[in-house]
Amino acid sequence: MTVIRIVRLPDLELMEHFGHLAVPPFELHHRVPRREWELQEVAVPIAELHCYYPDPGGGDVLGGLMASVAWAAGSARDKSIVDMVAALRMGLDSGAVETRNPSLARVLAMRDAGREAIRCARQPLAFVELNGRWYVREGTHRTVALALLGESVMIGLNLSSARQVAAQPGLGAAGGFPPG
Repeated sequence: MTVIRIVRLPDLELMEHFGHLAVPPFELHHRVPRREWELQEVAVPIAELHCYYPDPGGGDVLGGLMASVAWAAGSARDKSIVDMVAALRMGLDSGAVETRNPSLARVLAMRDAGREAIRCARQPLAFVELNGRWYVREGTHRTVALALLGESVMIGLNLSSARQVAAQPGLGAAGGFPPG
């Protein structure tokens, strides 16, 4: 992992993007007007990233994205993104993939739209480091799509680095995520 820069964000913007993750202190009920956070924007090699969720996209179908290549439900947690992408590539190349899987359709649509379309998403990728391992906390589908396009390094925010900084009076449009 390489730190690119420090990004300063207002609390409400951070909560808008990450409040659903149930990661204290980013949970929605922890909102504080005018509070700011500093986070590292980082570059993490794809080989170091792992899936945080047991079934990414599992709300769409039992087993989520990886059910499209017959992985057991709940089995994606802790798997490397590289292994997930290899399984998807093998399935796509051999035709042994469930193309009606909505999570796979979403990844393939992103892949087909290309790198720039994926990178211009308003919500940044987000990672956490747990016990020496890097996990994708936000943007698993985008990360997989970028990896299918050959990206070797992912750029996102390190949620593990978040630190509260002094509240700024009148903070509104200041701060914000870097474009694309």
